[in-house]
Amino acid sequence: MIIKYRKFQPAEYVLLLENGKVIKQGKGIAFFYNTYKNGIVVIPAIAIDECFAFDDIVTNDFQTVCVQGVVTFAAHDYEQVARMVDFSYCENAAKQAEIQAEGKRTIGKRLNNIAKAMIANEIARHTIRETIMLEEALAGQLMRNLKEDPTVHELGIEVLSVNILGIAAKPETKKALEAAAREEILKQQDDAIYMRRNAAIEQERLIRENELNTEICVAEKEKERREKELLADRLIQEQKLETETIVMRKEMELQRDRLEQEKALEEKRLEEDIKLEEGRQALVEMDVQNEKKQADAEAYAARALLDAFTDMDVKMVEALMLSNMDYKKLIAKAVACAGDKLERIGNLNITPDLLTVMLGKEE
Repeated sequence: MIIKYRKFQPAEYVLLLENGKVIKQGKGIAFFYNTYKNGIVVIPAIAIDECFAFDDIVTNDFQTVCVQGVVTFAAHDYEQVARMVDFSYCENAAKQAEIQAEGKRTIGKRLNNIAKAMIANEIARHTIRETIMLEEALAGQLMRNLKEDPTVHELGIEVLSVNILGIAAKPETKKALEAAAREEILKQQDDAIYMRRNAAIEQERLIRENELNTEICVAEKEKERREKELLADRLIQEQKLETETIVMRKEMELQRDRLEQEKALEEKRLEEDIKLEEGRQALVEMDVQNEKKQADAEAYAARALLDAFTDMDVKMVEALMLSNMDYKKLIAKAVACAGDKLERIGNLNITPDLLTVMLGKEE
């Protein structure tokens, strides 16, 4: 059958050729083709991991190391890949798988050869000790070199990543390195102990210095505090003394004012007392004059009365006096007259009523 139909997988990039020219291409495409006229190239459209292990890489100090890693790549220019590597299509599945595997191996081998040359050139600049620790730096450098290498571009592929899985020395070299490293570690341990002891001593010295500095600072602060307290106390005492002086001055002024006021009041009181005494003296003089005048008037009246009674009979005067006298006085007068004539009286009868009246015990 000359005309056939074929549908490819999405992970397959297909180029349909006629007379050596590409007439159709794409991923996972389907088409009819003429088995006599058309040719088909099927290139993997996925990333491919190519592992490598180079055990004959020599370092700068002539030591052999083994470098293991993985290079991940993918087809970039499919037409260029088809020109450089055989990925022709075969209807036989087993044959097709073999062709695909062989194509991948071809690209991987070429890529490994390029990578080996680059790794050898890079490691040749380092010693065995440096090389063993060079994994990350070597992977980055190899990645950059592969991306810039023109041979890789001519293959039509693109390097996606480079990973260095390990760099190992020969067993004898490894033992020697381990022994040297062990001695170095022990020496470093001794140095670390020595440095730690020195550091402890230095730290102790620093701590002691800090303690002394702290004590000095504390003493200075305490001195400053005491000086400030003394200054504050002195200021307080000065202010207190000044306040007391002001208060005392004001009290003295108040005392002086009070004394002046009391003196003024005393003078005023003395003046008033003098005026009052003068008034009293004037009043006494007036009273004396009045009493003198009253006495003169009474004396005049007595003289006039005496002159009036001079020519009158004694009996009449007594009668006039008795007429205005109280009965008690009259009784007393009668008893007195009876006493004058006692030798002439034989019997004298005094009734209880008369005696009660005489004694002044009237009910």
